[in-house]
Amino acid sequence: MRTNILFLFSITLLLIILLIVTSCSDFNPLEAGGIGDFMIYWNESYSSIHRAHLDGTSSEKVLDTGFSSDSYMRCIAVDKKNDKLYFARDNDGSSAYIYKANLDGTGMEEIIDANIGLYSFYNMELDLVNNVIYWCGSGLAIYKCSMDGGTPINIHSTVNPSYDIALDVSNGYIYYTDGYNIKKGVLSDPGDADNVFSSDLSYEPLRLFLDLRNNKIIWSDWDDNGNSRINKANLDGTSQIELYSIAMFISGKTFTGDSFEQQIYWIENQEIKGLNYGDNGSAVTLLSVSSSVDALFLDLLP
Repeated sequence: MRTNILFLFSITLLLIILLIVTSCSDFNPLEAGGIGDFMIYWNESYSSIHRAHLDGTSSEKVLDTGFSSDSYMRCIAVDKKNDKLYFARDNDGSSAYIYKANLDGTGMEEIIDANIGLYSFYNMELDLVNNVIYWCGSGLAIYKCSMDGGTPINIHSTVNPSYDIALDVSNGYIYYTDGYNIKKGVLSDPGDADNVFSSDLSYEPLRLFLDLRNNKIIWSDWDDNGNSRINKANLDGTSQIELYSIAMFISGKTFTGDSFEQQIYWIENQEIKGLNYGDNGSAVTLLSVSSSVDALFLDLLP
């Protein structure tokens, strides 16, 4: 009898340990729903925001901003938790602003006047843990501000305009491009940043994607002849590999990724394309778009 009780206790304890280990593993949204549950957002004609399921179905216009022909919509970011959509606008290089709206396209409002040494946006990132928005552009600096609005703060100065930023919020770092270099700075410290690595001097880094789960950084770059590449490396800059190349310019803002499935997405010839960087796969077309696209955002929360 005592032996049976000990056996049952051991089995119960083993099941409890198994449940704890399973619950502590990384949440993969792709295991909680099919690919059709996830949304990709993009802009068209610099004035409207569209979205579709990642399998290309249910394409729809979410928001028409009403921006004039001398205004350009830049950068898209989604806060699914609060059902908000963030995007930036610059007026032909003369002024710059950040807006937010509801995910259904209503309630559009200007929240940040970003005219502090910056007149053209290149990209922005949301820190949903601390309610902070970060961005970079034509000014020689990286900025941050509350997602509710306020006065922008310069957190890192750069030698060259930074085309992109990527956040590692859990470890307190920000990665950004600076000329032919990709650098890593501390989010809470406006001091000097460490150089992660320098690109091939014939190509200048444009867009970054951090895959912290697999210790990878993916980036696009381009040369003076308009040729573009997509590359990957370890987060410390080692083991650099070219994944894809094309004799045309891939916009620095049309670049987004998914670290769970190790996929990267971009715009090419009015098509949204994807590539599995985990196995160095070939590019595939997800869906076609009807006009000029300058921003992509992948929403992996079903």
